[in-house]
Amino acid sequence: MLTYYTANILLNLAFGATAWPGGQPGTLYFALFTSAPTVDGFGGTEVSAGGYARVAVTADGTSFTAISTPGDPLVNAIEIAFPQATAVWGAVTYMGIYDAASGGNLLLFQALGSTKTVGINDTPRFVASALSFDSSGNLGTYLQKQFLNYLFTGASFTAIANHFLALGTGGSEAGLTGEQSGGSYARKSIANNTTNWPSASSGSKSIGASATFAGSQGTAGTWSHAAIYDAATTGNMLLLVPLTLPIGTTTAADTPSVASGDLTITLR
Repeated sequence: MLTYYTANILLNLAFGATAWPGGQPGTLYFALFTSAPTVDGFGGTEVSAGGYARVAVTADGTSFTAISTPGDPLVNAIEIAFPQATAVWGAVTYMGIYDAASGGNLLLFQALGSTKTVGINDTPRFVASALSFDSSGNLGTYLQKQFLNYLFTGASFTAIANHFLALGTGGSEAGLTGEQSGGSYARKSIANNTTNWPSASSGSKSIGASATFAGSQGTAGTWSHAAIYDAATTGNMLLLVPLTLPIGTTTAADTPSVASGDLTITLR
């Protein structure tokens, strides 16, 4: 699970074109916990007994297998081994990743599949492919892939200049369904800036300005979902969001509008 710290930065990166403060992490520091951290980046009990230290792993395509097919998880490509315990570490239940060898910001965490009790002389380790990372929220599989590859493999991420808003009657993270095609319908271009996409908070951000479609739209069913694409036609769906206030059945003369705050993105 991404912490709010990481989710906010990734949302600001894609929606608002705001760079990662201090630059993209080049090294990730793996940590072990005996109680669960929280999404605000605090809480939890990190191991502190004899011999323990976070493990530094380079964020690149050697350490992690980049996602090639949207929808697939990202996995560790190398073994990640902690130092040998010189004292009892106890029952380890969670793994976390920081941006520093000590202190720093907790980027994400996840529960281990089973509790690992670490005793003296034990060397906890995660073999290659033992760790699997994905995300949840409103993102489409294409943007999930971009974010995970950026965070773990050092891949570049270039925010696009304009988003394209589409309306439909449903869909999933794989794509929008029921997009209107009649009348003079066209996706609404939205400049990718901090006016249209104010800063994220608590892993969410909302559109900051209303987006009104131009011209008559033709008749359609109830538009209940909004999607953001990276192109005016076809392209990759970046996100899919149920509208807070669905737009009812339209007539040929209607010009639908998504109001400021009516489209909210979450990332976990």
